[in-house]
Amino acid sequence: MQSFYVYRYVDEKTKEIVYIGKTSQLFVTDRLDQHKTDNVGIWASTTPHYIEFVELPREEDMTYLESYLIRKHKPKLNIVLMAQ
Repeated sequence: MQSFYVYRYVDEKTKEIVYIGKTSQLFVTDRLDQHKTDNVGIWASTTPHYIEFVELPREEDMTYLESYLIRKHKPKLNIVLMAQ
């Protein structure tokens, strides 16, 4: 059975959510590793942070929750969905 995840990077000092993402990869860490060369990875390499994630049963739930959380929290590193 496949699992679906929504994750968020949180600034440890300010508790600000700076990025929200989703993945259906078997290991959430595989997706997080892909951020090493983008804006999220650059931010994460210089800022103390932690990552929270939630497992969801369906892909539709994952997509809806990610979109909802981005619109609610307006994370500074989520550029694409915030522009819509």
